[in-house]
Amino acid sequence: MDLMQREVYYDLLNLSKFVFKKGLTGTIVLGDRLVKTFTALPEHFTMTDYDIHIADSSETYVKLQTAQQMNIEFIKGGLVDAEMAFDILDAKSLTEMKHRMNKAVREKKAENNMLQQLQQQVQQYESNLKQDQKTISDLQNEIKRLQSQVQANNDAKLQIEQKQVEIKEKEAIDKKDYNDKLIEVKEKQLDAEMMQI
Repeated sequence: MDLMQREVYYDLLNLSKFVFKKGLTGTIVLGDRLVKTFTALPEHFTMTDYDIHIADSSETYVKLQTAQQMNIEFIKGGLVDAEMAFDILDAKSLTEMKHRMNKAVREKKAENNMLQQLQQQVQQYESNLKQDQKTISDLQNEIKRLQSQVQANNDAKLQIEQKQVEIKEKEAIDKKDYNDKLIEVKEKQLDAEMMQI
């Protein structure tokens, strides 16, 4: 059966040479402004000009089976999601399956890279949060220390003021006693002078 299909494909290719007797015309873009037109003559046609690649179907079937087994291994290894795997299994040809597998692996790698970057950002945010919490805790401890120091200073100031009041009261009492004694001494002097007279 494969031989018959191959011969049919070759006949179709040869028939295309008769259909395009004057050649196949195309354009090549060269840079931004330059376009070159070309004509490929039928005698120079090859199978690849039509994107035709004739392959043995039994080889293709074996490769499809191998690719499907690889797809299962990719699922187990976490390289492909289940949704992507079902999309790969729906491929009609080996080439399509290869493209879908490559696309699925690239998408999964991109997704894993993004997840890894997000995890690194989360870890950085967590470390920043811990650092900020530590700073807040240190500042709260510093505030408590300063408040206790202010309280101690206030207590010391109150004690100093209280001692100053006591000293002033004692000074006032001592001054009053001094004045009273001075008056008493002067009275005694006056009495003594009066007795001498």
